[in-house]
Amino acid sequence: MAAALSVRTVAMRTWPDGIEWMYPVGTWEEPHLEVALMPGGDEVWLRMSTDRSSFAVWTIQQWWDFTGGLPGATPS
Repeated sequence: MAAALSVRTVAMRTWPDGIEWMYPVGTWEEPHLEVALMPGGDEVWLRMSTDRSSFAVWTIQQWWDFTGGLPGATPS
């Protein structure tokens, strides 16, 4: 996902529960990280495609700190 974010190449898929998960383009058939911005923009959920029953919850600040350290990231 870090590589996809650094070049802004992301696909999206909406699940039946209405949550839109983002993932790197071209990785659907292989293990990948999926990310969802929760309504209100206060949390980011992260899960691996290999175990969609488990996910991590980050604050939006944790997410900005992470993405700000990626190669090619621009300051917010």
